[in-house]
Amino acid sequence: MRKETVMFFTQYWLRMKSFAVERSTFFWTSIFPFLLATLFYFAFGKYLVADTMEPIPTAVVYENNADSGFDTLLQTLGNESSNPILDIRKVSSEEATQLLEEDTVKGIITISDTPRLTVRSSGTSQNILKVILDTWLRKSAVFEEIAASNPSALPALADTLTQEISYVTATSLGSRTLSPALQFFYALIAMSCMYTAFYGLVMATDLQGNLSDLAARRTLSPAKRWQMMLSDYLAILTLSILVLILLFAYLLLLGVDFGDQLGLTLLTGIMGCILGLSLGTFIGCVTRKSLDFKIGIHIGVSMFCCFCAGLMSNYIPAFLEQHLPFANRINPAQLIANSFYCLTFYDDHKRYAANMLTLLLMSLALGIASILLMRRKKYASI
Repeated sequence: MRKETVMFFTQYWLRMKSFAVERSTFFWTSIFPFLLATLFYFAFGKYLVADTMEPIPTAVVYENNADSGFDTLLQTLGNESSNPILDIRKVSSEEATQLLEEDTVKGIITISDTPRLTVRSSGTSQNILKVILDTWLRKSAVFEEIAASNPSALPALADTLTQEISYVTATSLGSRTLSPALQFFYALIAMSCMYTAFYGLVMATDLQGNLSDLAARRTLSPAKRWQMMLSDYLAILTLSILVLILLFAYLLLLGVDFGDQLGLTLLTGIMGCILGLSLGTFIGCVTRKSLDFKIGIHIGVSMFCCFCAGLMSNYIPAFLEQHLPFANRINPAQLIANSFYCLTFYDDHKRYAANMLTLLLMSLALGIASILLMRRKKYASI
């Protein structure tokens, strides 16, 4: 028994080193996710932090040298404020029109007996300017009196005005703010997990004597088939978990939010790696085609699943949830990405448990099918 145990761990160690030096496989499973995460950070990193509003560039035109309390209020909302809403630019009517056409400013406020707003298009900035003007017109008598009798009260008045301006912000059921950029990073981890299938393909090839010289030599060895499969499986899983931990650490440094339940977050990644490994082993056993052909099948399946999980567009999962929700329930990449969402933003673990159960059942089904296919392999000569 001791001899078999030593042989098993020897196979485990040697196979782990063998998988680690598979340059092509190691690149796609261990290097590429970090490169893609870096590119995502440069593209979407600014959306990982809390939303901040830049001052709205606004042209202000004085008509017939008009001056009013509204002008004083604009200055309070603008450059004189510690947290300005408006970037005031006092220009002539012709200059204001040119700035608006060049989209240098979002709107023109003309100060006259009755202030008015001119815009070229609709949007959040234009709506905020309209709210400011409409509020002034509704309460102009009160504002004029305050500006005349107690100008020092205008900052407090401006704070009241800004509180009336509402912004649409994505929030979660928990206490964290939901950033649309997180979908890309969660789908990236799902892709990394599914890319473990590359190792599964190599493992399946190295266990079938009619597919590679190494497999032929291993088939003739005294080691039992289940020992070889188990040592390969554990070696791949060890490498995948090490890479996964490093990837999580790197994403945390980039500012990606995984919530406070890091243990369950890591468990989700491990379950994703198990699913990817089972998928790769199944593809490697189900056909006798070349390894390149099997890699093509795996890439097609994995990238389609990751696309549906939001790797290329974060609107796809929501679209499928609305029109084809069953697709999200059987897509392993979406199950992995959605599990991260559940842990980060949901207080209830019911959906997370359902995702984990589905991944476990899919992994078991693919693993059992792979074992049955592998056991049926008999070689009259190799």
